[in-house]
Amino acid sequence: MKKTENFNMRVSPDFTETIDNWRRHQRDIPARAEAIRRLVELALLAEENLPIAVQASAFLKKIEGAGLLEDALIAEARVIVDAIGRLEKALQVAHAAQEGRQD
Repeated sequence: MKKTENFNMRVSPDFTETIDNWRRHQRDIPARAEAIRRLVELALLAEENLPIAVQASAFLKKIEGAGLLEDALIAEARVIVDAIGRLEKALQVAHAAQEGRQD
């Protein structure tokens, strides 16, 4: 079993309510600590993919005036779909790893 560290944090009741609302929408209703771990992992993965979205947006702005908007939107959509696919796979791996730790 991988070594873990205790991490405590104080949060507002609104924060707790937000976490609890998110948890209720998950198929396995994770504990608060697990929900926060998942949300942090998701945020880190999203941040990692942010440069792709920024590049796609810059590309769209460059070609917008050249009459190629439809092609640009298709290209940007493909980039976003690809990034979302990578994010989903990474979350599946993280979730599977977490389930393995709980066994």
